[in-house]
Amino acid sequence: MRSLWLEEALRGEEAAPMLDGSERADVCIVGGGFTGLWTAIRLKEDPSIDVVLIERDVCGGGAGGRNGGFVLSWWAKFHSLLKLATTEDALWLARSSADAIGQMASSAPNTASTRGSARRVPRLDRVRHGDGSPWGA
Repeated sequence: MRSLWLEEALRGEEAAPMLDGSERADVCIVGGGFTGLWTAIRLKEDPSIDVVLIERDVCGGGAGGRNGGFVLSWWAKFHSLLKLATTEDALWLARSSADAIGQMASSAPNTASTRGSARRVPRLDRVRHGDGSPWGA
């Protein structure tokens, strides 16, 4: 079941062609949700990287497209992260993830291109700072 927003956004759009055969790329991203799309956008900042993103349905059709997705930095799980990494690495990851959320909120494009077509997608509306952990919506 697709959200009302997604049904409206896709009304009149042709379905993207299915992958038939094989495809070669430097990076293959599986999943066209927030994480997959944002990863593809960041990788394509270097135009020499050939990126392929595969999605079983439609990009944005998962939890993020139903207003059920959210973005967290590693600060919310910092103590668990310390069990897996050095303090220096844990701090770097937590700071980097919080910075990435800020970048998404301020510079996320409002269109997504898929091999010759472009669709409007929702912007990251805001970043809330509650208990010191950045949360995106």
